[in-house]
Amino acid sequence: MWRLHVLWVDPLWPVQVLWVAAGSALLLGRHRFCVAAAWAAAALHAWHFLATAVTSVALPWPGDVGPNWVASGGTAEAGWLVLSVAGAVLLGGPARVAGARSALSPRGLRFVAAVGAVGV
Repeated sequence: MWRLHVLWVDPLWPVQVLWVAAGSALLLGRHRFCVAAAWAAAALHAWHFLATAVTSVALPWPGDVGPNWVASGGTAEAGWLVLSVAGAVLLGGPARVAGARSALSPRGLRFVAAVGAVGV
């Protein structure tokens, strides 16, 4: 009756949640968690891309809510994977993140938080 079997959920929602957690941790000063969440997001994104490229069929993934879900891959997904890995590499380690955060003024932090909130 509710046709829940055709409900579409983005299969990359765990990756997106991890990137939001990484950004939140950066703003809260939790540098180790920020780096860990960023690398976890990049690794999960790489697994999703690899599994999609190899199988091109329905995957056992948290976004799989019905029989009609098929993972989408291709060059667009590869581009997002490169961006995800590049973001994790640019963060570096906790000391680098702490130095970058300390270099931002409070006004800069508010701007970054506002842009991030709009992006989410």
